[in-house]
Amino acid sequence: MQFTLNMLGEMSLFDIQKGAMKLHDQQMEVDSLKGYSEGEISALKEQFERSYEDQLKRDTKMVELKLTETTNKLEQQLATEQGARLKAKEKAQAAQMKSNIRYAKLA
Repeated sequence: MQFTLNMLGEMSLFDIQKGAMKLHDQQMEVDSLKGYSEGEISALKEQFERSYEDQLKRDTKMVELKLTETTNKLEQQLATEQGARLKAKEKAQAAQMKSNIRYAKLA
């Protein structure tokens, strides 16, 4: 399956939203804990936040990598198409020159 920039954006946005919802749910769960000290609850929240930030960094790196790969593929495709266009132009010019020579001989 070939990634498009739109698919890449949707995928990363979905992953980020999913991670944010998970963090929120975890924090709500921690807030509802009974029998734990405020320090323990705070430590759990910090752990969840670090986990979320780590996941966000991994997602960001993955998006950057996919974007770089897509950019490189597009640049390569552009170079190939420009080369083909140049060949076609040269071929058309050669054909035009041949035609001009034939026309000059007939005249």
